[in-house]
Amino acid sequence: MKFLKEVKAEFMKVTWPSKETALMYTALVISISIFVAYYMFIFDYLFLKYGIGKFIQ
Repeated sequence: MKFLKEVKAEFMKVTWPSKETALMYTALVISISIFVAYYMFIFDYLFLKYGIGKFIQ
């Protein structure tokens, strides 16, 4: 029980972000993830079409 009391005390010390900040960071992470996925898709497509794909056929 001492451990749980200490955990609760530590959680009370945490400064949580506001709802707007959390939503902004979430949108930022999602948009960066989509950008990286798109970049990797294009890179993979070009590599398969003009790179290693020539050797496979």
